[in-house]
Amino acid sequence: GAGPFTLINSGQLIGSVKYRVSAIQLGESNNILVLEAPSFLIGNIILEGETLLDIKTGSSHSFRWAFSGNGEIKEGIPSASGPVPVFYDSDNRVAASFDLTHLDADGSIFAGILGRVSDLIAKRRFVEKKIQWVSWGASFLSNSDVEEREVFASLGGQVRQSGIAIGYDCILSPDSFVGLLLGSSKGDFNGKEIFFKTYKSETRGFFGSFYGFHQLGSTFVQAAFSGGISGHKDTRYINDNHMNFGIDEAYGEYSSYWFSPELTAGVSFESSLGLLFNSSIRLRYARQSFSAYEEIKSASNVSMSERDLSLLGSRLEVSLSQNLDSFQLKARAGLQYVYIFGQEDISLNMFGQTKNVSIESRQLQDAYGGLDFKIFLGKHINLTVGGELLFGDQASFITISGLDVSF
Repeated sequence: GAGPFTLINSGQLIGSVKYRVSAIQLGESNNILVLEAPSFLIGNIILEGETLLDIKTGSSHSFRWAFSGNGEIKEGIPSASGPVPVFYDSDNRVAASFDLTHLDADGSIFAGILGRVSDLIAKRRFVEKKIQWVSWGASFLSNSDVEEREVFASLGGQVRQSGIAIGYDCILSPDSFVGLLLGSSKGDFNGKEIFFKTYKSETRGFFGSFYGFHQLGSTFVQAAFSGGISGHKDTRYINDNHMNFGIDEAYGEYSSYWFSPELTAGVSFESSLGLLFNSSIRLRYARQSFSAYEEIKSASNVSMSERDLSLLGSRLEVSLSQNLDSFQLKARAGLQYVYIFGQEDISLNMFGQTKNVSIESRQLQDAYGGLDFKIFLGKHINLTVGGELLFGDQASFITISGLDVSF
């Protein structure tokens, strides 16, 4: 009909590009078209009359929507509101967005890798101090699910990390030692929302740490400085109404480097029953700097400027351990707090237009519990296997295993 028509959509409108079935077609009179997140469109969007186009962004995928037909868009440009930047190519009548999940993904992977490196350092406090040198190796694996809690720009995600490390401890006295570790890590993030996945990020890197420990009576302190370099490969999934299945993919590659000082202080004492009690607080700061990059292979590629990401973290833990005939059992529990924040002037460029966005600060507060088993394989060889369950703003399971050889 001639209209006018008012259409408000926040769901799926599935037509066909191949068979020329439109997703939306509005008549020849004044129309109003409101597209709200997480709208997913396949097929032509035909405007036969002048149309007021209003795009409301939110927790959703990126999109690239092309408009056709004889009708004009009122004011020559769509109105856009919400947290996600929208770009408009007036020559080709194309509106496109950039899902900010990407910025959260980098922070989540960084926080996870940094946490695992910090855990490796913390476990060195329990090294046997009656010998001079200890060489060791360890691996870690973690899996975290973050559901609809506004932690990610999309409606949820899964973060996985794994890595290996080797190290050397030099025992200076029965009360102090210094050590060095080197390792490699990988981290993956998969973002999702109602209709399909939104983002995939892969991080591969190398890290190193120098650390020292000293005990005075029942109190102890441990300090460390860590750093690393990483390479990143990202895939951004875009709802493109002119693609047969409605999905286009943009690819980006870039690099980063990071550093992190940390300090741990605590008390430890042994009871008359042979139980060893430990209580500690760990504080750390970290900063990661990313290179600029430009996406490729999609019809709505974005170029992004250099950017920085910072993290503050604390971890309060109590543990109780008992040596038995051939192994040691340790139970631990605690609270963890992570604050992630970044700069406010990250530049995005698409269709020759530049928009500035910021890394939204966010807090992760979690409780955790864990069990560690140390198996005494010989006089100078120990095998350690541990697991930890994290719950709160994240739901995570973490395992760390290692082998110590002293001489």
